[in-house]
Amino acid sequence: MVNTNLFELILHIVTIFVFIFLLKKYFYNPMRKYIENRAQKIELDYNNAEILNIESEVALSFALEEMERVKVESKTLIENILISSQIEKQIIIEQTESKINDILQSGIQNLSNEINIAKKELKAEIADITVDIANELVKKR
Repeated sequence: MVNTNLFELILHIVTIFVFIFLLKKYFYNPMRKYIENRAQKIELDYNNAEILNIESEVALSFALEEMERVKVESKTLIENILISSQIEKQIIIEQTESKINDILQSGIQNLSNEINIAKKELKAEIADITVDIANELVKKR
């Protein structure tokens, strides 16, 4: 009876080793390879995510710098436009004042000429009236 138990024990041990061998060959090794591949893929994805994060930070930094540059340029452009418009405004005001002064001087000159003509005409009329009055007085005497 000891023999049969020994045989069964050896058979169980051999069966267990065969079972372990089969499990290792068909289950453990493929599972280990799958887990290693999955770990490598996860690590690659993580590294890619870090690279993308760094790239996005660089792009954000560049965009912020560009936005700041555009802001400064637009502010400078607005200031230049305001200065230019002030200069144009001043030039237009000076030209308008010059034209007004020219028109005023021309008006004064015309008025002065009209007054001189009127004075001459008035003197001529006064002279004529005086002569007429003198003739009348002479005729009456």
